[in-house]
Amino acid sequence: MLAWLERESLPVTVFGLFVCGLIVRLPDQLRQDGWLALVSGRVVADSGLPSTDTLTAWTAHVQWVDQQWLGQLFLYRIASAGNLRLVMLVHVALLAGAMAAALAAARWRGGSARSVGLIAAPALVVILMSAQMRAQSLAYPLFVAAAWLLIADARAPSRRVLLVLPILVLWANIHGSVVLGAALTTVWGVLLVVRAVRQRGGSSTELLVRGALLAVGSCLCIFASPYGSSLVHYYGSTAFNSSFARVVSEWQHSWPSIMTLPFYVLAAAGVWLLVRNRRTVTTFEQIALLLLFLAGVAALRNMVWFSFFALIVLPLPLGKRLGEVRGNESKTVKTVLAAAAIAAVSVAGAAAASRPDSWLTNSVYPAAAANAVGAAAATDPTARIYSDVRFADWLLWTRPELAGRIAYDARFELLSNDELDRLYRLQNRLTPQWLAAVSDHQLVVLPRGQGSATARALMTEDGARRIYGDRSVVILLRPRS
Repeated sequence: MLAWLERESLPVTVFGLFVCGLIVRLPDQLRQDGWLALVSGRVVADSGLPSTDTLTAWTAHVQWVDQQWLGQLFLYRIASAGNLRLVMLVHVALLAGAMAAALAAARWRGGSARSVGLIAAPALVVILMSAQMRAQSLAYPLFVAAAWLLIADARAPSRRVLLVLPILVLWANIHGSVVLGAALTTVWGVLLVVRAVRQRGGSSTELLVRGALLAVGSCLCIFASPYGSSLVHYYGSTAFNSSFARVVSEWQHSWPSIMTLPFYVLAAAGVWLLVRNRRTVTTFEQIALLLLFLAGVAALRNMVWFSFFALIVLPLPLGKRLGEVRGNESKTVKTVLAAAAIAAVSVAGAAAASRPDSWLTNSVYPAAAANAVGAAAATDPTARIYSDVRFADWLLWTRPELAGRIAYDARFELLSNDELDRLYRLQNRLTPQWLAAVSDHQLVVLPRGQGSATARALMTEDGARRIYGDRSVVILLRPRS
């Protein structure tokens, strides 16, 4: 054990820091998408797969394709079996498992312990920034597994690569990022077909069949869901909907900035290493890195996939560049640091497991705020509620009786372009239409800070008053129009 710890000291230390960072930041990782997962999972558990929306007012009776139903149901069952704390710890375990698998894949591929640790440093920063508890948490291990299978097959073709197809089928019922996994699989399938055409002999036929299965099968797998062909519209209204970027920051382009610096550092390192040691990176890996980088530029939320893939691929060429450079660190010091990282993970995990659920919710989602909304809504059963997206699904989770009365939630794919425009105008207070989003809503729930100016403007209305306010949320009661 000590020999292994000494040999893998840097990856183990980086992994320990990553998991500790996850646990320390756990309350920050419970946001609207996590509440949506729990709410939607409850709908599936209670009523089966939804077909039309029953949760929000603006999209009442609109077709609802719940592509993430299986992931949401899993998270809801965890919450039902335990509590929010257990769900969040499962989320940590999923991310930690994906990171551990990526580190192991990088070492398997030939990266040195030092090069793996160096590439992991910026990668884990990007991954930590994307670490929200949601259905996507379950997709991370699936992405790493699929990437490992494809990378391994690019180096030593085997029938084992076909295991990526059932992974895609499972993924297609968990999260929409399956389209990225299918795209990578299609790329490798096409490359296999090209290789088979160029070759001669009996093995070329097998490669041709396998490549065709991967190229065609991966495209079919993303529709292997109870929703079937309805997913065509779903994928189009999410992955390719430019309107989301106007109202949701993580759908915006990841232009160079302080926040995206680790992503671009990783990309720049990749370009430099490919120029210097191109032979250590296969054609498939080069194409995959390019596609995932472009996806990361297209949307902030996609930077995480490039980071996982780069963590697997880039340590080998970096190790070649570091070949003659030897570290001066004491072996004893490195072993102690790795052991300390493991101990820190154990202590942090035990501490998180012993804390109450209020540790996760009180800073942003105070129970008193939900009680205030519930009491006001009960006083006027016909009152409609406008809530900022970060609170909508939390209110639906804590107050199920509000279903159908809240304006909208995190399922932006259900909103029309006109409704997205109403949100954009409200968020930016564009005159004269910015009040249209709340014109017929009596209860308004807004975040402190970003929503403070909007709240002050609404308070100038005759009869409007604040019924609750704290450091995270303000709740207004408005007169009927």
